[in-house]
Amino acid sequence: CWARTSSQWARTSQWARTSSQWARTSSQWARTSSQWARTSSQWARTSSQWARTSSQWARTSSQWARTSSQWARTSSQWARTSSQWARTSSQWARTSSQWARTSSQWARTSSQWARTS
Repeated sequence: CWARTSSQWARTSQWARTSSQWARTSSQWARTSSQWARTSSQWARTSSQWARTSSQWARTSSQWARTSSQWARTSSQWARTSSQWARTSSQWARTSSQWARTSSQWARTSSQWARTS
């Protein structure tokens, strides 16, 4: 009877040790899973921050592109205006030169008339 009782206690003690080992293993897995969850959460926050930063850079780049395009159009307009002014100035120069020749011709004609008179 005592032998059976001792054997029963031995088996019960083995189950207790096995159960304790499983409890420790489960606790370790729980801590590992918790650590992975925190790491994943941190990665999610970092990825979200990078997404916001990238979006901000995209908006800034788009704004710079629009500004550059506007400056290009303005510069082109100024170039056309300057070219127009150059042509107008050249036309005025030719007109002035023509008037100078006409005035010189009139001066010679008047001088000729004066000598004739």
